[in-house]
Amino acid sequence: MVRQRSFLTVTTYLITILTVICGAVAFAGPPTPETGDIQFILKPTYKVGEKIEFKVRNIGKVSYAYNQKYPACDFSYFDSDGREFVIPPATHCDQIVTVTIKPGETKKLFEWDGSECLLDDFGCAKSETLPAGTYTIEGTFASDPDGDISTETVATIQFVK
Repeated sequence: MVRQRSFLTVTTYLITILTVICGAVAFAGPPTPETGDIQFILKPTYKVGEKIEFKVRNIGKVSYAYNQKYPACDFSYFDSDGREFVIPPATHCDQIVTVTIKPGETKKLFEWDGSECLLDDFGCAKSETLPAGTYTIEGTFASDPDGDISTETVATIQFVK
């Protein structure tokens, strides 16, 4: 009788643990944008004013399209307060040259000097280097111009003095 009770207690305990774990996974929701098919290849920290080379890697199973002429135009940039701003490579966005990034490929998109465009006059006419702080870059890539499949990507970087 003691053995049977011990067996039932252990079994009940294991079922409870598995239910909690599976329940946590089930209620965790969809994957975060950081786990999308396209990932930014960036360091977590840069010095204020340091040139940043934006690269992306396609870790998915389908090709995605992006604007090769002005790729920075397709992203959103936010400071730690959630204020959206424009970066100089993302001001002159009238020409579109669509190319694809195939599964397994890594592509260089653009370079950025860590500045914000303060005056856009068909291109950045006046900019200012962003101060030390945390910044977020968000973007969406579509599988083709019709956007049958899309994936989001997000990166957070920090500027330090």
